[in-house]
Amino acid sequence: MWFLAEHCSRIEFAGASGLSDSIINRAKALLVEGRASEAEQICCRALSNNPNDLEINIFLGSLYMDSGRSADAERVFGKAMLVNPDSLAAIFGRAAALQSLTRHSEAAELLDRAVESHPQSPTAWYNRGAVRMSMGQHAAAEADFTRALALQPQSAKLLESRGTARAVQGSQSANGAIQDLQSALALNPRNPDSWHMLGRSHLSLGQTAEAQACWRRALEIAPQHLQSLLDRGFLLNTQQQYADALADFDRVISIFHNHPAAWQGRGIALASLNHEQAAIDSFSEALRTSPDDALSLFNRAVMLSSAKRFADAAAGLEALLRLVPEYPLARGLLLNARLQLCDWHDLDHHRREISKALDRGSRVIHPFAH
Repeated sequence: MWFLAEHCSRIEFAGASGLSDSIINRAKALLVEGRASEAEQICCRALSNNPNDLEINIFLGSLYMDSGRSADAERVFGKAMLVNPDSLAAIFGRAAALQSLTRHSEAAELLDRAVESHPQSPTAWYNRGAVRMSMGQHAAAEADFTRALALQPQSAKLLESRGTARAVQGSQSANGAIQDLQSALALNPRNPDSWHMLGRSHLSLGQTAEAQACWRRALEIAPQHLQSLLDRGFLLNTQQQYADALADFDRVISIFHNHPAAWQGRGIALASLNHEQAAIDSFSEALRTSPDDALSLFNRAVMLSSAKRFADAAAGLEALLRLVPEYPLARGLLLNARLQLCDWHDLDHHRREISKALDRGSRVIHPFAH
């Protein structure tokens, strides 16, 4: 998820009243001591006496965001906006809370207001771009980051953000992504996220050596950088360096045990190393966390068929075809498993579907899906 800048605790309230300042400073001191519930009580008591205190509403919203109470934060920032609808602190805070609640369209509407009322604020343009990234609107996000960079051209964060927006648009935008990310790294060379996305940009251009060098640099800075480990592991699988790939996936799992992509990649590496049962177990782990993972369903069925566990393979393939009726290769593999079991039901149906797939030029049988 993309996170919005300047949404609460980092904001200073230059126009706060003396009383508001005193209450906020006491609450901050309690937070430093780890007494968050008392800090909340002080703010709530103050708001019971003066519910229209903008600064305390914003501070309380910040406190809720920092403690993971996004719904409470959205409610309190909404009250702050009733006091001052043009307060950027209130708008950014409420938008951040809405984004955390995956209510991205509502957050985007708020930030439309922010860029209209404060077009000279680079943070407003950045924040709308961040929400658009969460919504998958990468080209629109790139445009917002470009507007922000026009106002703040030497921002490593903005360069990284636009580079990322370009990188995820594929090879057609990769050169621009590389330029942005290299500029961001010139300003902040120890940002592992920038190195990671630079690696992805090189990979989209087929520059595998450059991609690996970037991910190696990211991991030197942050040895537990999950995305760099994952991306390098999947690239190593495609390069048939399965033992090295397995080491990367095992590192991810040691950090985040329930990561389905790591279990999936581990299963592919183990299958390619002919560790049949271990591969089945890895795909099963991926499916335990992500039961609709089509690739893991298919690859597990392939390995179950290889182990001559045809009933289990057929059950998995039936689940896959319910999820993705035209999944390549699945119906042919299911038909093979059924025939091995002397199970003839629906034979004509599957034969007709396979004929249609062949007529469309689709693949029907293949030993393994990477």
